[in-house]
Amino acid sequence: LISTLEVIRNTMASGYRLKIDNLDPAVTTQGLWEVCKLFGQVLDCKVQLDEEGNSRGLGFVHYASRAFAEDAKNNLNGIQIGEKEVSLTFYQWDDASSFTGVNYARLVYNPYTEVPQL
Repeated sequence: LISTLEVIRNTMASGYRLKIDNLDPAVTTQGLWEVCKLFGQVLDCKVQLDEEGNSRGLGFVHYASRAFAEDAKNNLNGIQIGEKEVSLTFYQWDDASSFTGVNYARLVYNPYTEVPQL
């Protein structure tokens, strides 16, 4: 069986992960996960926090398939969650610097090494 970590590693920059900008500061990771799971199986989801534990207004969601991610992007982009309209884009490797845990992200996916396909 393929683990969730292996799926994430193999699909990090393949359209399964979305970056979410302009999040309302009141939105929690659990709340974001609940919204995102309406569009398919979520493997990972996070609201980025600062050093004091406050939302930085951005996050990501990683879906089990590109179709789920596309559906979420098409339906969530520009809608209001809390007090703000969110913006969703497909995750690019350069987005990693926006998130804490970049060392973890490099462990999960390194664009400079070949990763076996699923």
